[in-house]
Amino acid sequence: MPLLQRYSPLRDWLDLARASNLPTIVTHCLLGVGMALMLDGDSISWWPLTSATALWPIIATTIGMCALYTAGMVLNGIVDRDVDARERPLRPIAAGRIRLPWAWTAFIALMFLGFALRPTFAAAPIPIAVAALIGVWSMNWADSMRSLMLRKLAKAWCLIAVIAAIWWAIDMVIKDPFDLTGFEEMNQRGIRAGQLALNLPTLMIAISLVAYNLLHKRTAWSIVFLAVCRFLVPIAVMMAIIVPSGFLAVKLNEVQFNRVPWVEISLILVIPLALALHTIMLSFVARREVSAEGATYRCARCNYRLINPSIANCPECGSALVDVPPIGDRAISPRLRRASFFLPCIACVVPVFFFVQSMIRGTFELTNIAIFAIAAVMFCITSTRAFRAALSHPSRRPAGIAALIAAFALLDASLLAAISAPFLATTCIALWFVTRWVQKQIPGS
Repeated sequence: MPLLQRYSPLRDWLDLARASNLPTIVTHCLLGVGMALMLDGDSISWWPLTSATALWPIIATTIGMCALYTAGMVLNGIVDRDVDARERPLRPIAAGRIRLPWAWTAFIALMFLGFALRPTFAAAPIPIAVAALIGVWSMNWADSMRSLMLRKLAKAWCLIAVIAAIWWAIDMVIKDPFDLTGFEEMNQRGIRAGQLALNLPTLMIAISLVAYNLLHKRTAWSIVFLAVCRFLVPIAVMMAIIVPSGFLAVKLNEVQFNRVPWVEISLILVIPLALALHTIMLSFVARREVSAEGATYRCARCNYRLINPSIANCPECGSALVDVPPIGDRAISPRLRRASFFLPCIACVVPVFFFVQSMIRGTFELTNIAIFAIAAVMFCITSTRAFRAALSHPSRRPAGIAALIAAFALLDASLLAAISAPFLATTCIALWFVTRWVQKQIPGS
């Protein structure tokens, strides 16, 4: 029995934001915490878990990453409103239950929150956010007044706000955080590098999510932007830990003496690579068209013929076609059946690599081995089943995609177990169960 009514203001906003997928962003942030603990276990292994002051950068960055993800989902609903009106008319914006100006307001507010919660001393873009809100509501007022002149002025105002946002983003990354006069040259470089490390991942995530939403209907290569977003989330959280702890400054000092920390750099890049690989595979499923030739689709409850088999509910009896699979499903081809096992398991190559490396070094405990085995097996099984479900029938594609999104939590758990963070790995497994339960209340795709 759903906890929320089918149509209510709260349900509409949660549905638009795909809120059921937010636990996977939290697991990415936990992966970032595990990466930071692994980089310098001696100096900060217990630091972020025992001090309330030290916990705040992790909490703030996690909330900021969730805000940016939600902003991307809202923008997706705004950009796809015309397509939704034809193919998914029950979506909140397409059905008119959420007005477009309010959706834009939510997007701007969430983007502002994502930048404002960075654990850094750069200013938040309050004037730019206010200017953008004025532009959005001016545009709505011009449309209601049917004034072409006011609409042109509102468009010009919005364009100025966008240019100001771009200018602020560039200035945020390249300028000195504060007056560095009197600091030694080495310390100046460390402070500037810390400023860059804290701000650049957040900025690239914001740019990538906007670029994907603007380009995803034009080119399949736009999935690279989605992969970049997932790739950078744990890195952003990791930087929020290692920059204040001084670890980054120490490594920069080593670079000064021609001791480049290649091991640490490779770890930073390789671990989140698994998230990018799984994102690309998931996007491949989401974009794939399944032909319905030679199949007759009917509701399994009332036998009503389904002209559009990709709809969520039967037009005759209202039953959910995801929960009640329609008659006429066609078997997956042998090639896709083989691919449904190998493709989801590609992302597991990364945690297996770190697992084997730890086993060779003899630093793995029995608890880590058990958690890693459970998480990796669960990830492979759930991903394979979801992949096959998404490709077997159009009505099953949303449920399959939602299951693949939830599998991010299991992938994070296997990665954390592989780098000897059993507590965080167990938390990720628990969040997978939470994600699957919430997805029954709010669709994940």
